Amino acid sequence: MTGNPKGAGNGNAKLDETKVRHVKALLEGGTKQMHIAELFGVSPSVIGLIKRGKIWREVI
Repeated sequence: MTGNPKGAGNGNAKLDETKVRHVKALLEGGTKQMHIAELFGVSPSVIGLIKRGKIWREVI
């Protein structure tokens, strides 16, 4: 049984590895999650999940 593609392999993904690296750099620099979400066209909860390592954890 195969699961759904994860990350950029998912056709509906708005983020790719390059964008996620940028998101993580902005978070480290103190940029607010809401502002980052607006920049990338995703919800603030997605940014929070990235910050907590729940999604895109394989991207450093």
